[in-house]
Amino acid sequence: MATKFYPNFMILFIALLHIGINLALKCYICGGNADITCDNFDPSNTTFIKECNKNLKSCNRKTIGMSVKRTCEKLKLNDCQTANNVEYCYCTKDLCNGDKLLETTDDEDILEGSGVDTNSINNVIATMKPKTSQASIKEISYIFYITIIYVNSIVYIYM
Repeated sequence: MATKFYPNFMILFIALLHIGINLALKCYICGGNADITCDNFDPSNTTFIKECNKNLKSCNRKTIGMSVKRTCEKLKLNDCQTANNVEYCYCTKDLCNGDKLLETTDDEDILEGSGVDTNSINNVIATMKPKTSQASIKEISYIFYITIIYVNSIVYIYM
């Protein structure tokens, strides 16, 4: 009976492995060369959500005054900096380049390098709500699929 199961098991295993491995970063895309402007940006509108190419490792939000551009980027960064009145924010979680202050890995850079008033940062941080990490949901899904495959293989082998 195990020999009949083997081809089906392999097909299922490869399909689920393919799904788990190919989960690319999703970012909001608008402004610049994108097909849609950021003027009426709405994070709940799926038109703004795109899956990035595999070689693109972070989401970006570039703000110049009232003009905003959201893209996928090659650099794998979690940081916001302001230079010449342009704010550059990079983040590595799905849909992290919306309107809210992005999570960064180094608070010191924000306070020292961006020129932002520390009182306004503390006010924003105090009003932020924790978000569920899309990366952790993907990892849990992947582990769940592997567990199901393992349990099914044990059941079929010992039947």
